[in-house]
Formats: sequence, C-alpha cells, structure tokens
Amino acid sequence: NGSVWTPATSVTTKNLYSAVYGNGRYVAVGADGTVVTSTDGIAWQSVAVNTTRDLRAVAFGVLGTTPTTNIFVATGAAGTLLTSNDGLTWTVRSPISTNNFAGVVYGGQFVAVGSAGSIYISADGITWQSQSSGTVSDLAAVARTATGFVAVGASGAYLTAQ
Repeated sequence: NGSVWTPATSVTTKNLYSAVYGNGRYVAVGADGTVVTSTDGIAWQSVAVNTTRDLRAVAFGVLGTTPTTNIFVATGAAGTLLTSNDGLTWTVRSPISTNNFAGVVYGGQFVAVGSAGSIYISADGITWQSQSSGTVSDLAAVARTATGFVAVGASGAYLTAQ
C-alpha cells in the first residue's frame, strides 16, 4: 500500500533513474547502461547490455492480441534504445534520434519524450516516428491518461495528446 518502505540490497552503485514491472519481472535502468532485474522486488541481479550510455527511462508493453508479445523498452542518452522480451536479454537498437530521452510509457503505443521538446511514438518499440510538440523545452516525463498522454518538463512545459 506504499505506507512502509524497506531498502533492498542493491547490486549496483550506479544511479538508477527509472523502474517498471511487467510479465512477472521488475526492471530498473540507470547510469552507464545499468540494467537490474528482479522477480520479487527484493532480490536483484545485474544484466549485461551492450551500451554504456545512460538509460533514463524504461516501459513495458503488451503488443497484439492473440498471441501477444511482451516487450520492455529502455531509452536514454543520445537516443539510446534497447528492447527485451523478457527483461533479461536486451538488444541495442538504432537510436531513436540524437536527442536525449528522459521518459517513456506504453499505452496502446510507446511514447518517448526528451530534450528540445522531442516526442516520438512507436507501435512496436523498435521503429519510431517524430511528433511535433510545439515546444523546445526539455521534456522529463510522460504518462498515460484515460484519453491519451501527458508530457511535462522544463519551465512548466505541459503537453497533452488525445
């Protein structure tokens, strides 16, 4: 219920920036390409990935209907993009763009936000399309709403998409 917090033993000294839960697995990402996972949120293990770029955000999505495909998506510095179907084996993909990304969320599609008003969307977590945001403010976070998405960032930037 969130009223009692207990520290878990960490398997890294790197900064961790984002965490998500999906398909029975927690995944957290951070500085220098750090990825850690857990099945219970208490015992964590480091996962090797083929990047040393900061990973600032991670999301989980379920694609398709029958059969479905589980996918974790991690984004970060210089458009870094990693995907995984199980949270353990990660594939480095072509960068989303050259911009830094600070937030990613799934809600029927993936939405990633970042520096200079960057907003990109993806149906599969691998191929991304730029969207016009109408701002040059750095965007720090994005969330799914009941009817679309909301992104927030520097200088009070607040954007919605329906």
